[in-house]
Amino acid sequence: MLEAYPQRGFFLKDGQGNINGYLIAREKNIGPWVSQTKADAELLMKAALSLSFGNGPISVIVPGENTEAGVLLSGLGFERVRVLQHMVRGLDAPIGQREKFYAQASLSLG
Repeated sequence: MLEAYPQRGFFLKDGQGNINGYLIAREKNIGPWVSQTKADAELLMKAALSLSFGNGPISVIVPGENTEAGVLLSGLGFERVRVLQHMVRGLDAPIGQREKFYAQASLSLG
């Protein structure tokens, strides 16, 4: 995605050069957006919102496992417009650290 949106990618690194978070801001939506902490997630989003998005709303697909994302986005002027339910059978828990995902790229991509 960074190749497709080279001027719209944001990254945060720690003192050792490890990536602590990243965000891709496309023309009408934001995601993926992943962060180790809520504070870093907010820094990434504020940087993204400094870009031009053209006319119309900016969309963010927030995974249900990240309870901090909705609070953060509400504080930045975003409004919840709908909730989509994803269902599985036979899986005990979501794979990966979904609570670190503040936004998905799409409904089919993390």
